[in-house]
Amino acid sequence: MIRHPPIASEATGDMEATGDTDGWTDFFAAELAIRLAGADDAQVDSVIVDALSVVGARVRAQRAYITAFDEDRTIGNSHEWIADGVAPHRGAIQRIAQDKFPYSNNMARRGEVFRVPRLESLPDEAAAERDSFGSFGIKAVLQVPIFVNGDLLGLLGVNYTEPVSGWKDSTVAMIELVGRAVGITLNRRAADQRLRRALASAERANRTKDELIARAGHELRTPLHAVIGFSEILELDGVDNDALRQIQASSAALLTMIDELLELGRLTVSDTSAGQREQVSDILAAVFDDLRPTAQAQSVGLVAVEVVSSRVVTSPLRVRQVLHCVVAAAISMAGEGGTARFSICGQGDRCLLHLCTSGPNSTGPTGLAFALAQSFIDDLAGTINWKCDHEQTEDGVVTHVEVVVDQDENL
Repeated sequence: MIRHPPIASEATGDMEATGDTDGWTDFFAAELAIRLAGADDAQVDSVIVDALSVVGARVRAQRAYITAFDEDRTIGNSHEWIADGVAPHRGAIQRIAQDKFPYSNNMARRGEVFRVPRLESLPDEAAAERDSFGSFGIKAVLQVPIFVNGDLLGLLGVNYTEPVSGWKDSTVAMIELVGRAVGITLNRRAADQRLRRALASAERANRTKDELIARAGHELRTPLHAVIGFSEILELDGVDNDALRQIQASSAALLTMIDELLELGRLTVSDTSAGQREQVSDILAAVFDDLRPTAQAQSVGLVAVEVVSSRVVTSPLRVRQVLHCVVAAAISMAGEGGTARFSICGQGDRCLLHLCTSGPNSTGPTGLAFALAQSFIDDLAGTINWKCDHEQTEDGVVTHVEVVVDQDENL
C-alpha cells in the first residue's frame, strides 16, 4: 500500500479544499513511480486506485478518478476511488461520446485545468457538464488533463459533494504529477497489449498456414502417388513404351515441384531472401528512415557512428525485422530528449551492431520488443545472436544491446 500522508484537518463546507502539500509531494511521487514501475499487468490497476485514494484523502475529496479518452472518441472512467458512504459512479460513466461535453474536453485538449469550486458558477456553454455532475450530487470539480508524448490520454479528477473555496497551485501540480505517472504506465500497458495481440494474431495466422500446408501436402501427394504406383505396376507387368516413361518422368517432376512449392510455403516471406547479401549499414539506414518520424515526435536522436562495411549473408529482410524491433525499443528506452547511438563493427566473420541509449528520461528495456526480435532471431537458426544489459548512472539509465550477424568478409 502507498502510505497516506497525515492530513491537518477535515474539510467542512465552503473552505480551502486541500491542506499544505509541501514536504510530501516528492516522496509520494517517487513512491508511486516505483510502485508503478514494478507492477505487472495484474497489479497496475490496484496501484492506481491506491494512488487515487491518497490523492482523494489529501485534497479531502469524496471521489477521485481517471477518465480515459478512447480511440473511438468516447470517454469512460477506468479507475475510481470513493470515500466511505459515497456511491460509485464508474459504472455509469462508460462509452460516452466525447463531443457530449465540448466545454471541458476542449479545455483538456488545450492543456487547461478544469477548476470548478462551485458547480453553479459554470457558464451556459458548460451546461452539459453542470447537468451531468449535478445529477450525481457533485458541487465542486477539479480535473487535470493527462498528456503522454503530446497525446491526450485522459483526465485525473476529484469531486466534492459540497462547494469549496478553491485549490492551491501546489495541489494542482501534485495532481498533474500523479496523472502523468499514471498516464505513462497506462500508455505503456496499452502498447504492450497491442503488441501481444499482434503477436497472437501472427501466431494464429502461422498455425493456419501450417495446417493448410499439411492438408495441401496430403491432398496433392495422394493422387500423384497413386499415378506413380500404377505406372510402376505396369512396368513390373512388362509394359515398356514411351507413354509409360513419359508418365513416370512427368509424375516425378510434378512430385518434385509440389515438394518445392510446399517447402517454399513453410518459409516466411523474409526467409525467401536467405543467402542474399546486403550491407548492414544500408538495412539500418532504411530502418532509421522508417522510424525517424516517431523519434522526432519524442525528441529522440538517432545516431549512427563507427559504421563499417559489412554484408549480411543470411536473410536481409529478417535482419531488418530484428533491427526494426531494436530501434523501436531504443526510441522508447531513450525517452524524451534522449539519444540512441548505433555502431557497426567487424569481428572475425561476424558483424556486430552495438546500441547504447541514454538520456534524462531513459529507462531500461521493457523486454517485449526484444522478445519479438528474439522470435525473429530464432527463426534464423542462430545466425543472429543478441544480448542486452543496462545500468543506472547519474545521467539516467544507459542500456547496451549487441546484435551479432554472420557475414562474408570477402564481400
